[in-house]
Amino acid sequence: MDIMAGPPTNFSEALDFYLTCFICQCSFNSSSRRPLALFCGHTFCSACVPNFKKVFGQLNCPIDHINEVRAADAIPTNMLLLAHAQNVELACLYHPQTSADFLTTEDFEALCETCTAHFPGKQIRELRDLGNVAEVLVRKIEELSRNAGLMQRLNAYPAYVQQLQRYRMVENKEKMRLVYVLQNVGKGVDPLARRELPPLPPPPPPVFTHFRQLQDGSWEIDRFNRILPAVNAVTPDSKQWWISNTGRQVDGVIVMVNRRIQLLGIGLCKEVAPTPQTNIAFLEVLRGATTQSPSMLRQCVNTAYSGTDPQVQHLPFSKPIPLSPGEKITIKVKQNGKGLFFGDPANRNDPLLGPEDIIFSFDDPNYAQQDFQNGQNKWAGPIVRLYFKLL
Repeated sequence: MDIMAGPPTNFSEALDFYLTCFICQCSFNSSSRRPLALFCGHTFCSACVPNFKKVFGQLNCPIDHINEVRAADAIPTNMLLLAHAQNVELACLYHPQTSADFLTTEDFEALCETCTAHFPGKQIRELRDLGNVAEVLVRKIEELSRNAGLMQRLNAYPAYVQQLQRYRMVENKEKMRLVYVLQNVGKGVDPLARRELPPLPPPPPPVFTHFRQLQDGSWEIDRFNRILPAVNAVTPDSKQWWISNTGRQVDGVIVMVNRRIQLLGIGLCKEVAPTPQTNIAFLEVLRGATTQSPSMLRQCVNTAYSGTDPQVQHLPFSKPIPLSPGEKITIKVKQNGKGLFFGDPANRNDPLLGPEDIIFSFDDPNYAQQDFQNGQNKWAGPIVRLYFKLL
């Protein structure tokens, strides 16, 4: 009912008008939307009142803007409206002490918000969208009572036959109960049988935004944030990915995990310079958190590194590198030549949650003994992918 459309014109409309919160247009109930009477006399539901302070800066009535001096949890319940609300509200079929806000359209099961998650395959509507709930229930009862076979079976339960004769005169809760009884009798089920809440559906498989499983069962971590499709897509901002052919300009990244894995290799952004001349001077995997370490696990020297397609070059290690929980290793790459590399490694998020609850953490190593980092910030450089196996 539209509150701004004018005063109600009959008793049913009047009841609906006064038992509806002006703000959210939901019916008052005895649990999630209790009617709270403000100092000025206006009544709103307990779900809306705590939000008034967020909107107005203080707890003001949204109609006359009179300040409410009490805290939201100290505002008393409008007991008269609560009594009327209890007469017309529906209780959750599975939690009778909780008001229902939803109804399944097929089975007419009244549900609280918690229960809706147990019925992912059913069409569920909010009660406030159904209009006059009492009339909706009456229509359902009349629909069921037109089933001759159901009515014949109902004769075995004289108490419900009598209730059916006066169904328009009972409260909504009793109307809902009668719908439940008629449906059970129609199915040949004990009308007093209690329905069991179905289990929650299994959660959907997790989507790992940076993890992709390969055909051989290994995993790839994709660290890209942005990819430049071609040379003509180079922008001033992306020119920070130029690789210099002077000095000791390297890219290094610390890798740490919370469970045992084998590192299989890395993926590097490939240059898009018009005349590719860059190659990898060396790739090193070092124990610890520095670009200089006496403990080196793997290296490759003078590896070809040119071309514009594919955009990422996969460099496998000659042997898998075991990595234990909490252990830090530094992957370090030095290039020869000059070229613009794809991607924006500034998106190396820390940490990353992957399959089987594995967590990858990344950090910037200590650039030691004349090494200096590539690009404009600590995350710059061409190392954008890792390849690994779970152990």
